[in-house]
Amino acid sequence: MEKTSDFSAQKNAETAAPSLAEAKWGAPAVKAGYQILPDALLRGQHLLKLTATDIVVIANLNQAWWFVDQLPYLQPHTIAKRMGISERSVQRSLRRLRKKRFLRQVRKPQPDGTMRYFHDLSGLRAELDQLARRDIRYSQALQGKSEEQ
Repeated sequence: MEKTSDFSAQKNAETAAPSLAEAKWGAPAVKAGYQILPDALLRGQHLLKLTATDIVVIANLNQAWWFVDQLPYLQPHTIAKRMGISERSVQRSLRRLRKKRFLRQVRKPQPDGTMRYFHDLSGLRAELDQLARRDIRYSQALQGKSEEQ
């Protein structure tokens, strides 16, 4: 049941946000695709000891995470090509994220006998939940107050 409500919430966010997103970024860019990335990730990157490479790797994984109940699958060489860096740099970033338990690699055999490596970001999600709860903006949002950013 939670999957359904999570999926519904995701679909509502996706259908509600484009008008705001289009106002900021323009309709062509938004229609080509956009993603939801928590502010806590950017505000807390220093506290989480994330490098700029780590943030962009996470953004790439997030871009491939289309549904709440389906882990993202994206190969390091694809991320490296998008970023214009070496595949080895992406692999080091993924290893750092796993070491911090922000990311877990999940192996899934495919029908053709090959193995795919999916990325579980639930550790990062849990850490971001904690960061957000310590942020004054979170408690104000719970109280229905708004604060200019």
